[in-house]
Amino acid sequence: MTTHTTLLMRCRALLTHPRLPVFAAILAFIITLPSLGLGLWLDDYLHKLVLQGHADRIHVPTAPLDLFSFFDGNPEHVRKVIDQGLLPWWMDDQIKASFWRPLTSLTHWLDYRLWPNCPPLMHLQNILWYVLLVILVGCLYRRMMGPASAVAGLALILYCVDDSHATPAVWLANRNALCAAVFGILALLAHDRWRRKDWRLGALAGPVMLAVSLLFKEEGIATFAYLLAYALFMDEGSLRKRLLTLAPYVAVIVVWRVVYTHLGYSIAHIGCYTDPLHEPLKFAHTLIPMMLLLLMTQFAGIPPAVALFVKLPWVLTGAAVFLSLLGLALWPVFRRSRVARFWAVGMLLSVVPMCATFPDDRVLLFPGIGAMALVATLITETFFGREKRRFRGGVVILAGTLIVINLLIAPLVFLWRSCGTAPAGLVLDRVSLPHPLDPGVKNQDLVVVNPPNSSVMMFSLLEMAARNEPMPRHTRVLAACLLQPVFVHRTGDRTLVVRPNWGYQASPDERLLWDSAYSQKVGDTFRVTGMTARIIRMTRDGRPLTVEFRFAVPLEDKSLRWLQWKDNRFIPFAPPKVGELITLPGPRGGIGSVLRK
Repeated sequence: MTTHTTLLMRCRALLTHPRLPVFAAILAFIITLPSLGLGLWLDDYLHKLVLQGHADRIHVPTAPLDLFSFFDGNPEHVRKVIDQGLLPWWMDDQIKASFWRPLTSLTHWLDYRLWPNCPPLMHLQNILWYVLLVILVGCLYRRMMGPASAVAGLALILYCVDDSHATPAVWLANRNALCAAVFGILALLAHDRWRRKDWRLGALAGPVMLAVSLLFKEEGIATFAYLLAYALFMDEGSLRKRLLTLAPYVAVIVVWRVVYTHLGYSIAHIGCYTDPLHEPLKFAHTLIPMMLLLLMTQFAGIPPAVALFVKLPWVLTGAAVFLSLLGLALWPVFRRSRVARFWAVGMLLSVVPMCATFPDDRVLLFPGIGAMALVATLITETFFGREKRRFRGGVVILAGTLIVINLLIAPLVFLWRSCGTAPAGLVLDRVSLPHPLDPGVKNQDLVVVNPPNSSVMMFSLLEMAARNEPMPRHTRVLAACLLQPVFVHRTGDRTLVVRPNWGYQASPDERLLWDSAYSQKVGDTFRVTGMTARIIRMTRDGRPLTVEFRFAVPLEDKSLRWLQWKDNRFIPFAPPKVGELITLPGPRGGIGSVLRK
């Protein structure tokens, strides 16, 4: 017996071991364990303020059991948030981002009732949710592919170490995705047992689990993608009979959506979300590019953020080519295996609702179930199978590449992100406002001329408020400079004219809040306490290019505290003399320089 054959036999024995789900659960615990030291991040500070009774420090209309209702669409309420400086002056005052996630809110409420000052125990709850998710995914794989299936075992390991799961596993505010996935899989397991074993209780348990999943997060609707794929490829009987088994789930989704809307939850006038029911054309227009970005991330490990720095057509073309090659390699399997077709269709359909938000790998918990089953199928067919096929050399290269990406690189990246050293976290840490500020700032307006990102200022202020640190009366952001210089011309005692080189909302990260349908024009004026902003020139694609800022007091008045971003840090800024034009350069080396700081 050759060494190669012996190695394959040992791999197969490991992947079919009865206790493999236990080993996978231990592995999931180990790779998420470093997150115990991460503390709070972004929305976590908002949750802390609300759950510890200090929501009066901010004007976001959030309640203890309604933690994900950020902006309610009431212009009066939104203007208070803009006036404080949590949102930039150019925001649409009808912005709405209100999500009904009562069960997730309850888990955070419990954190702050049981261990309010112990973030490690809050993170431990996230870790346990992820461990439970991995165990249930293992049960689903073995149920669908057999307990002695090497494909099921390999798929479980691949799913466990998939680094796209790191953010929901280690970010407290993203716990909702883990919980929704857990109950979504419970719904699938109950449905399968009902259909295969005639477990009548499953006919009730499945829809109930789906309802619970939806009450944790809207992503739970992706459960239906796999239920539909199950009816098409796994169930028995006529097509009509199979589809009728889905009626209770459709009823749950319809009732949930009706109640969701009736209670006033929805999204509107915000760039990073699209409601497919209210904006079907906008959703359809972006669906294919978003699916390509997310599937490229799922299989190749290339984060969607790469599209921020590489021309989008190139990225989409590369994704389409890679996914086409993968589909061709799997085509013989699809032709003969209904299980493979189940995973493929479930994966593709579950990606669709994830395209309603900006492309980010943290939405891939549901698509990853089918995707990792397909990757495991290709790998085992290539290296364990005996069937001869055309272009075997190319398939071996593709399967080997998937092994390197998903079995060697992915767990290391997962650990890296669990330690809080992923690029997004580093950038946010580097560009946050310096704090704590001295107590004198309470009587001042903080004017930040050219921060790298205007939206991230919101999280800086939330952190200050949550830490009970001195906060400025108001915060004013004039322009963002992450990838561009900013020109500042003082035209009067109280007036600055500011022009970012490429205009406002130039980079995708700046457009996460800005709704492109919110039309602005020359002469539009935005008033906040102590400052008026007036658009005096627009870009060709309808964004503000040059803006005049008029303050209520001379720019040198001690009630104003000025900061600028220079040499990758915030430093004091001295307003130019009347008539003087100055240029504030963007970060040297772009985001790379921020990360290396």
